[in-house]
Amino acid sequence: IYVSAPGKAILHGEHAVVHGKVTSNKAKMALAVSLNLRSYLRLEATSTGTVGVNLPNIDTFLHWNLSELKQFAPSVSGNEQLTLGAAQLTVSVWSELPTGAGLGSSAAYTVCLAAALLCASGAISSPLKEWEHTARWCQEELELINSWAFQGEMIIHGNPSGVDNAVGTWGGS
Repeated sequence: IYVSAPGKAILHGEHAVVHGKVTSNKAKMALAVSLNLRSYLRLEATSTGTVGVNLPNIDTFLHWNLSELKQFAPSVSGNEQLTLGAAQLTVSVWSELPTGAGLGSSAAYTVCLAAALLCASGAISSPLKEWEHTARWCQEELELINSWAFQGEMIIHGNPSGVDNAVGTWGGS
């Protein structure tokens, strides 16, 4: 599975959205646009008995044996089920977006990760056919991707506005 998501720039209203500040009785609004800079993610099934994460932009390449990860299966909370036998995969992520520059690199990453994992699990379709160069998911699938990407942004940032992951999911402005 190969996916990408754009970064973003907030042209107006960033302070209101990011910091929850407003200067009048108006709602918090911002004008954001997607950039022609993207993050990319490739999710590959393997038969190596490992889970791997490759982040070449930061020179990080990690791999864990599934047999070692199985000890953590009992600690999964809630109703989640951990099926480690099916999780033999490598996730590779690279980006044209600089980190820490306010261009939505973390949101582009969470959008890519959400889309790839949802696609791999069968929760959303795999719209890109072998002969196609670009494809789009339906509105319902995009909303699901966005909701999971927002959860990722919450883990990374604590209390995100939702603007970054929305732009990363839908693009445009």
